[in-house]
Amino acid sequence: IDAEHIARAVEAGRIPEAHVLSEERQVLRHQMLVRRHLVEARTAAIVTIRGQLVAEGLRLPICDSDVFLSKLRDHELPTKVRERIAPIVVVLTAIEGQLVAVDTALEQRCAKDDTIMRLATAPGVGFVLAATFVSVIDDAHRFRSAAQVRSFLGLVPSEKSSGDRRALGHITRAGNPYVR
Repeated sequence: IDAEHIARAVEAGRIPEAHVLSEERQVLRHQMLVRRHLVEARTAAIVTIRGQLVAEGLRLPICDSDVFLSKLRDHELPTKVRERIAPIVVVLTAIEGQLVAVDTALEQRCAKDDTIMRLATAPGVGFVLAATFVSVIDDAHRFRSAAQVRSFLGLVPSEKSSGDRRALGHITRAGNPYVR
């Protein structure tokens, strides 16, 4: 019975068709996922190294992840600690190299996309955020208003209203978590 009702609703146009990302945006999204994985792997390696240092009573100064390796190399460490973290440093060095290559390729791809370049002109928005947004939204014309985009991304407040009382809660977070 449910399948019959769904089929009739589709025939009557009451259920919109699912949007399929264009091939160009699918490739962009896959590149963004590769970048995301590399960033997460780099973070995990840095956290592991910092944990090893703290266990020995040592501390590195707080720094951005892209300069972490140079700070680590410049820091005086006991030989036993350096030997213990050496395999992770090798992996982290490889990740950094791959991340630079992926970022370079992504920047070149973004430079050819007018939409991404336009979005990247907004304050605080770089090519990574702009590319992530575009890879999720794909064709902005499929939305009738900005409110639909906001809802699609899960950036609308939950509502628990009754009668004269309107109660808005936290954002629903029902949309794509990566872009949000």
